[in-house]
Amino acid sequence: MSKTNTINYTANDRAIVEALKGASKPMTLAEINEATGLELKPGSLSAAVKKGLIAKGNEVKVLRDSHREVSTFTFVTADVLKNGDKAYNYTDSEVKILAAAATLEGEFTLAELSDACGITLKSGNINSLVKKGNLAKAGTRKVPCKAPAKVFTYVFVADIPEA
Repeated sequence: MSKTNTINYTANDRAIVEALKGASKPMTLAEINEATGLELKPGSLSAAVKKGLIAKGNEVKVLRDSHREVSTFTFVTADVLKNGDKAYNYTDSEVKILAAAATLEGEFTLAELSDACGITLKSGNINSLVKKGNLAKAGTRKVPCKAPAKVFTYVFVADIPEA
């Protein structure tokens, strides 16, 4: 007596096949999710590949939502500070940065300080103000960003057989 293996096709399999069958190009998992309105996981695609419904295509580079840790700072004072008996010199841009920092409450990031200044700042723009004591490092904060990632595309191979 021989045992016949049957393949169970799920609603996810049907949605994946329909999305890829109508696609003009190979699709990533994110694109399949967008086309189907589902939140499929990689395992759903692996199962469809094993069932012979779809095939893995090329690896492509994409930008994914991510986060990174950035330093935060606090405003200490806009006063001219001294190193011993000698007063520090402040550039016009440092004076502008301190004026903007004075308007911010609590901890702020370099990007938030840049927005307050109306100019793009780099860490080097405020390092001297931290060393002089006008600004202080407060800690870190996670901020959203886009991070490059490599993902696979998938292509349609076969329809789900009628029962």
